Amino acid sequence: MRAFVLLSGFYLLGLLLLAVLGGIDWAAWVWAPGAVRIKIFFVSVVLAIPVVQGLFMLRTPRDDEPGGLPVTEADEPRLWATVRELAERIGTRAPDEIRLTADVNAAVGEDARLLGLIGGRRRMYIGLPLMSGLDEAGLRAVLAHELGHYSNADTRLTALTARGRVQVARMIETFHAKADAKVARERARQEQKAGKRLAKGRTAKEVDTAGAGITYRTMAKIYTAYGNLYLRATLSGARRQELAADLAAARIAGRDATARALRAIPALDAAHDFYLSSYAGLGTEFGLLPARGEVFGGVRHLLAARAEELAGLREDLPDEPASPYESHPPMAERVARVEALPDDGRSAEGTGPALALLSAPDTALAAVEDVSLSPEARRMRRLAWPELVHESMSARVARGTAELRAAAGGRPSRPCSTPSTRAGPGRSPAGCPVPRRPRPPPAAWPASSPAPGCAAACRPWSPKNSSARGTPAGSSPGPAPPPSTCRTEPPSSSPRPSTPPPRTSRTRPRCGPCSHRSRRADARTVRTLPPHPTPRKDLRPPMARLLPLIVIAIALYFWIKNRRAAKGGAAGGSGGSRARNAEAAARLGLLPADRLDTENLTPPSAVHTAAKEAVQAGDWAAGAAYVEEAGRDWYERRRRISRLADAAVQDDAWLLAWRAARPEDPAAAAVQASSLVYLAWEIRGSKLAKHTTDEQFASFHRVLKQARETFAHAQELAGDDPSPFIGELPLAMGLGYPHEAVEAIWAEIEKRDPLNYLAYSSALQYWCAKWCGSHEAALAFARRGAERARPGQLLTNFVLEAYFEQESYDSDLEPQEFYNRPEVVAATDAALVDLAAAESVLDPADPRLAETRHMVAWMLYWQDRYEAALAQFRLVDGYIGTAPWSYAGDPKGRYTNVRDYTAAQVLKARGE
Repeated sequence: MRAFVLLSGFYLLGLLLLAVLGGIDWAAWVWAPGAVRIKIFFVSVVLAIPVVQGLFMLRTPRDDEPGGLPVTEADEPRLWATVRELAERIGTRAPDEIRLTADVNAAVGEDARLLGLIGGRRRMYIGLPLMSGLDEAGLRAVLAHELGHYSNADTRLTALTARGRVQVARMIETFHAKADAKVARERARQEQKAGKRLAKGRTAKEVDTAGAGITYRTMAKIYTAYGNLYLRATLSGARRQELAADLAAARIAGRDATARALRAIPALDAAHDFYLSSYAGLGTEFGLLPARGEVFGGVRHLLAARAEELAGLREDLPDEPASPYESHPPMAERVARVEALPDDGRSAEGTGPALALLSAPDTALAAVEDVSLSPEARRMRRLAWPELVHESMSARVARGTAELRAAAGGRPSRPCSTPSTRAGPGRSPAGCPVPRRPRPPPAAWPASSPAPGCAAACRPWSPKNSSARGTPAGSSPGPAPPPSTCRTEPPSSSPRPSTPPPRTSRTRPRCGPCSHRSRRADARTVRTLPPHPTPRKDLRPPMARLLPLIVIAIALYFWIKNRRAAKGGAAGGSGGSRARNAEAAARLGLLPADRLDTENLTPPSAVHTAAKEAVQAGDWAAGAAYVEEAGRDWYERRRRISRLADAAVQDDAWLLAWRAARPEDPAAAAVQASSLVYLAWEIRGSKLAKHTTDEQFASFHRVLKQARETFAHAQELAGDDPSPFIGELPLAMGLGYPHEAVEAIWAEIEKRDPLNYLAYSSALQYWCAKWCGSHEAALAFARRGAERARPGQLLTNFVLEAYFEQESYDSDLEPQEFYNRPEVVAATDAALVDLAAAESVLDPADPRLAETRHMVAWMLYWQDRYEAALAQFRLVDGYIGTAPWSYAGDPKGRYTNVRDYTAAQVLKARGE
C-alpha cells in the first residue's frame, strides 16, 4: 500500500503543480494588466512543459541482461537440492534460475507483473567469493535469508517502489539537463556578443548565466524534495524487510549459524576488495592477470592465510550510524537482534566449506571469470602468481625509471601502445589511457535507481562496507602472500596497484543498485588498460640504471624527515619554529618549560607526602595506617603500597622493622615485595639490553627471584586484596613469565577487582611486543577491558596506550598516517567520551584523569584536532610525569614541542 501511495503521489504532485500554474494564469487573466498578463502566461507555460513531459515519461527502461553464470540442476545438483530444501522449509516457491557471480553477495529477483500483483520468473544470484569465505551452515543461512524475501513477497511488492524511484530520478535528471542546456546556450550567446564588442574596440560585459535555467532548476528542487521523502519512506520498509528475512534465516538455519554468517560478511567484503586491488589487479595496468580461475578464486588463499585476522574482524563489527537513506539496518543491530533470540540448540559450525556444494569449484570459478571479465581483460596475458609478481614489478620499476629519465632530459621509452600528443579525459599527460573509478552516488536523492521489477530483497545479504575499510587486517602492516604457489617473491613486497582487475557491468545482478555496493562506487565497472608491450631491455651499465632509484630513495628520506620536523613532535622542528610556537603557547596562558614537573603526574598530595616523610623518619606505623586508610578501595590501596615501596628502595630500615613487628601483615608483605621489584629495576637501569652489563643483569634477576618468593607469601595473606597480584605483573615482565602463568595471576586479580586500572596498566606492558606479547595481543587485551568497563572507569586509555606502544616500537610506522587510521581515531573519540563521564565521578586530582588526558592529547595532536588537544593540555599543563612524554630522552622537550605546536595551530586557525 505504501508503495502504491508513493507512486501515486508522483503523479499527484505533477497534477498539483499544473493546477497551481493554472490558478496563477486565471488570476492573471482576471486582475493583471495586459503586458504583465502575457509575461505570466509565458512563464507558466515554460514551467508546465517539463511537468507535462515528466507525467508522460511512464515507460521504465528495459532491464539489462541478467549477469552471472546460469547453472542447471544437472550442473550443480547439490546446490540446487539445498536451495529447494530451504525453499520448502520456508514455504515458498524455489527460484527458476540460479546464477553464480563474482561478488561477495547473494541476491534474489523476480520479474513481477501488473505492479507486482502477479509473480514472475525468479532468479537467485550467489557469489562465489561469498561461498569461499563461508561454511555450509553459513551459506544455508544466507540462502534462507534470500528465500525469506520471496516468502514475504518482498520481490513482488518492491517492483512498484523501484518504478517510482526510476521515474522521480529521471524527472530530476531531465530538469537538470534542460537547465544545463539553457545555461550553455545563454553562455554562447553572451560570449558571441562580447566578441563582437571587443572586435569593435568596445568594452565587453562579463558573462553572467546566473538566471539561466532557473525555472527548470526550481522544478528539479521540488522533485528532489519529493525524491528524498520517497527514499526515506521506501527504505524504511526495506530495512524492516531485511530484519524479517534475518528472522526467517534464524528459524530455518539456526540462530548461531545466522549470526555467524552476518558477522562474516563485512570481513569477507573487506578481504575481497583488498585481494582484488592488492593481488589480482597487480599487473592489470601492464596487461597481466593471474591464471585462469585465480582472478576471483585466489581470494581463497588470502582467507586461509589471514584466518586469525579475519576472525578478529568478525568480532569487531563496523560501527555504522543509522541513516534513513540506507537500505539495510546497521550490521551491529542485525547481529544483536539475531543473537538476542532464544538458543535453539543448533551449532553454528557447518559440515564443510560452502564451495563443497559445487560439483567442481575450480571449474565454476573459471567459468564465472569468463562471463564476468570485460573483453579487454580476457585478452590480457595470464601468468602464475610468481611470474605475475615478477613481471608486474619489473614493468613498474622500468616505467618509473623511464619517467625519471624523461624528467631529467633523457629519451624516455615508449610508455604505451597508443601514444598521443595531447592528454584528454581518461588519459595521462603522456597520452596513455589511465584507469578511472566511477564516482560514488550521492548520499541522498537522486541515487542510482534499481531496474523495474527488482525487489529490496535484491540487495545483498551484506551491509555497506565500513569506514574503516582498508585492509581486512585492520592495522596489519602488509598483506600476506595469497596463493601457496607464490614462493619466489610474495606479493607482500609489492605496492598496491591503482586498479582492481577489470570487470564489466554484465557481472551485476539484474537488481543492480539494490546491492550494497550502490552505496559507493561500483568496483565492477572499472575501466581497463589495454595490454602494454614489454619494455625494451636497458643496455646501460648497472650503476647508471641504479642511479635514479638512489636519487628517489634519498629524496624520499629527506621528505619524510622534513615532514616529521615540520610537525614538531619528538624531532622538534627548527629553532625559529620552536620559538614561534612557544610564543603562541605563552599567549594562550600555558606554562613555560622551566615550570614543568617531569616527576609527578598531578600536584603532590599532602597526605602522600606526609606518609612518605614519616616512614623515612622511621615511623613504620604511620605507613601501616596510611595503607589501611584506603579501606577496600583497591585502586587507592595499590597506589599507596606502590608509594611506600618506592620510598623503601633508598632506605628500607623502617620496612624491615615493620616486617619484624608484624610478620603476618599483608600490607607490609606487599610493600616489601614491590620494593624488591623496584630495586631490581633500579639496578638494571632503563637502557636497552645491549647497553646493560652482565653484572647488572645478574643482580637484576637475583633480586627479582627474591621478590617472587616475597610475593608468594604476600598473596597467601592477601585475602580479597588484589595488590600483591597486581604487583607481580612487573616481575612477570622481568623474569619472562610464560603466558599461562600471567593468565593465572590475572584470574586471581579478576576474582578480586576485575576492572582495576593499575592492573590493566601493568598487564598491558607485559602483553606488548617489547616484552612478552605482540601488538595484536596488547590491543586485544586493552579492548576487552574497555568493552567491559563502565563509562568513567577510563579503561579506554589502554587502547590508546596499545596503539602508542605499537607506533613507538615499530620504526617503520609513520605517526601521521598511523594515528589517523579510522580505528585509532575511533578509540580516541571513545576515550573523550570516557573522560567526560569520569569528570562527574572522579576527583579532579585523580591521576587516572591526568594520565588519560595526556595520551588523548597526544592522539589529537597527530590527528590535527588542535582545538580538542589544547583543551586537554590546559587541564594537565604543569605535571607531565607520564607517557607519552616519559618515553622520550627529553620528556620536557617532547611535551613542549607538541603542546606549543598545537597552540600555534589553534591561533592560526582562529586568525590570531
